[in-house]
Amino acid sequence: MLTREQMKQAGYCLSNDMMERALATLGTTDDVQNMLANCPLELRAVTFDKYSDSNGTVTDRQGKPRPIIYRRFTGKHDIWQKYFMATLAYRISRLIGFQYAVPASTMRSVTFNGQTYDGWIQDAWGRNFGDFMSELAQSRYGNHRDKTCWQLIAADTNLLKSLKEAFICRLVLGEVDNHCGNFLAVPVNGLIYAGNVDFEYCLPADSERKNPQTPIWGRCRGGNNFLNCLVARKLSNTPIPKDTRELLFDFVKLFANHPEILTNFPLSAEQVDGLVMRTNWFVRNNRFPKYSWLKYYFAGEPSHIAPYLESIRRA
Repeated sequence: MLTREQMKQAGYCLSNDMMERALATLGTTDDVQNMLANCPLELRAVTFDKYSDSNGTVTDRQGKPRPIIYRRFTGKHDIWQKYFMATLAYRISRLIGFQYAVPASTMRSVTFNGQTYDGWIQDAWGRNFGDFMSELAQSRYGNHRDKTCWQLIAADTNLLKSLKEAFICRLVLGEVDNHCGNFLAVPVNGLIYAGNVDFEYCLPADSERKNPQTPIWGRCRGGNNFLNCLVARKLSNTPIPKDTRELLFDFVKLFANHPEILTNFPLSAEQVDGLVMRTNWFVRNNRFPKYSWLKYYFAGEPSHIAPYLESIRRA
């Protein structure tokens, strides 16, 4: 179980009250997390000694192997940040009603070669979305261009709707690292759903972002992969799914009548306000925010691109 000392080591400057809430919130809370925390676990030995991340499987209660990622707590801030935010994102997404948007995570200790390690385990329920779509496009059309991948997405009603919901989940949570490497293709009963992974930049406060109360697309480019830039362009200013809007509306109404629903989450008042305001933005506008390729295409790129961008602006 996460301790105060471990949270301080991770660099979280929380008040005593908020730390108590964090300790109470970030443990095992539902059936999926309970399965991850207690069912038989097998790790790949070849990765455990070399890296803090290890692939493996959990044997669920039906006796079926379920792929997981196990991350050891190493004392590095980024490992703690990923756990802290991944678990919060999962809890909040389930509270809103998103079904496949965020994989479950929970703490778990493991013994390996006679030594016990503390860490956390995450459901690895899908494949890298960009890789999956590229392979599918190549197999069906003989090329894996982004336009071909989008053609496949647009033709699959279930996949398109779930991808919209996955993006809405990230934008509501305030996540800005939104390239397709942080999206998953999740197979469920013969259908493909879009899911998410990595939420380490979500739930910003006013001091961390100029306007955390408005959803922004953030960085949709991942290295040389531009698929999500195209997806964002296609979704820009388009209506959000009706039932997704109803989920968001219900969450806003629930918070308006029972603000205590977020009391037990280790969030500051600024973070809570931002979460609710971004959710309400989607409810009021009933659309995706506008995507500007000039604003987001090079987000996070080195400063030497600035003169190039300026030349485009003057053109």
